Amino acid sequence: MGVEKSAYRQPVTPQGLKAIEKGTLTWLDDDMYNNLNTGVLEQYLEEKNLEESFEVSHWSTPKVIYGIAIGAVFSGVTAYIGLKLGLAISAAWYIAYLLGMALKWSPSEVNIATSATTGATHASTGFIFTFPAIFLLASDPRYFLADGPLISNADTFNLAFVGIVASMFAGFLGIMYFIIFRRVWLVEDPLPLPGFEATLKMLDIASDVNTGAVEHARASLKTIGWWTTITMGALFLIEYPLDLD
Repeated sequence: MGVEKSAYRQPVTPQGLKAIEKGTLTWLDDDMYNNLNTGVLEQYLEEKNLEESFEVSHWSTPKVIYGIAIGAVFSGVTAYIGLKLGLAISAAWYIAYLLGMALKWSPSEVNIATSATTGATHASTGFIFTFPAIFLLASDPRYFLADGPLISNADTFNLAFVGIVASMFAGFLGIMYFIIFRRVWLVEDPLPLPGFEATLKMLDIASDVNTGAVEHARASLKTIGWWTTITMGALFLIEYPLDLD
């Protein structure tokens, strides 16, 4: 009986297993890409990260400030789109990557900045899904209790403040829970992440720019640009209500 294989869980390659046993497999090399979503790789990199991360990656306050500034701008954009459409998708971390490439930051510095950007952007996500619920409890008769609305005498701004406070507390709870579940999902029983390759590729391009391999980075960016354009065009044709009559 062969090894089960799917897009969400790949078997480890012989070369990757040998590199893991020798301890030579490292971030952004060919063996890492060839063994994504194997489970074994994720466990190996987690232990490697615990041992070597503080030597490879150093805290940089300016990078964090850059990331938070970019995320703060896109946080408002994400909140507006989320409340308008009911779907929140942010591309702020791409801007942080492009800024890091332009300034020739190392992959670890880019990762720090993009992490801060993602955190700042997602601060609005809780509000997007909390505020409508609070607003409906206060204004829609279908959610009224026997003696009236659950939240009375509250205008939109007061409700928004309640939503912001609720989102802050929910964020703290989420961080505490994630500290626990991160170990489970990444090490003990790692979840497959078939879409994580895009993030790794952006870090790989940043590494090429940082080390002087500009031509290779330029070729990778062209490939990403072409596929992004094709995807946007396809989605436009699929989603936009064109009147062909």
